[in-house]
Amino acid sequence: MENDNVTTARVIISCDASPLGAMAIDAAVALARELDAELTGIFVEDINLFRTAALPFTHEVAWSSALTTRLQADELQRALERQAQAVRDVLARAASALRRQWSFQVVRGVPLGSVIDAMQGLDVAVFGHAGKFSASLSASLSAMGPAPGAARRAVMVVFDGTPAAQRALDAAMALAHDMHGKLVIAVTDAAGGPPGLRAQLQQRLKTHHAHALFLTLKRRDAAAVSHAAETYAPSVLLWGGMAGDADRATVATLVDALRCPVILVA
Repeated sequence: MENDNVTTARVIISCDASPLGAMAIDAAVALARELDAELTGIFVEDINLFRTAALPFTHEVAWSSALTTRLQADELQRALERQAQAVRDVLARAASALRRQWSFQVVRGVPLGSVIDAMQGLDVAVFGHAGKFSASLSASLSAMGPAPGAARRAVMVVFDGTPAAQRALDAAMALAHDMHGKLVIAVTDAAGGPPGLRAQLQQRLKTHHAHALFLTLKRRDAAAVSHAAETYAPSVLLWGGMAGDADRATVATLVDALRCPVILVA
């Protein structure tokens, strides 16, 4: 597939050591291959976890024994370090197999905000987090094997007609091509209004020898997108642009709530 309309310097991957993190790495590697981009891993030590651990009433329940223990900051630090190393190892193997330049760093901050702040130009960011406090601490490091959602091949992209959404569509087409998957374009009402927009999209798909299923979103918010994702069960969901705090809040909710990786296209 020719990607003459897609230009990106880096595919950033931000994930934990959960099966969802493995799915995110798979998607990031596929995008790096299709877009001829560098892989950058950013493991974010969530500062809110450390703030929570400092509270006197915070406890952790072990999955295996159901025993409740006091959550200690030093134990939290070690658990996160193990997860960071697990993610780094998987990314290193994937980049080596792909013969792709890669880098990895650990930062402390707010997961979504830290990655957005690190994005430059036309970077693409892939997020894969379990979204649960206990899961983020207790995720098995051996879980980062084959992604459990690999059999689901739908690639969903939210499209509102903006230039960022156009880039997200191009990335979605590239990813669907790599995965031999179905492309689902969720067109927002605002984007679907102008006459001929879907015809333009169809022409764009034809140019890239791609096919897609169209659906309409009444709103461009987390509830509407989550409902569509529940219906079509995509392997990944792509979102174009970050127009202010409202978009940040929506993407943060999707990253936490969806059972598939979320890809942010600048």
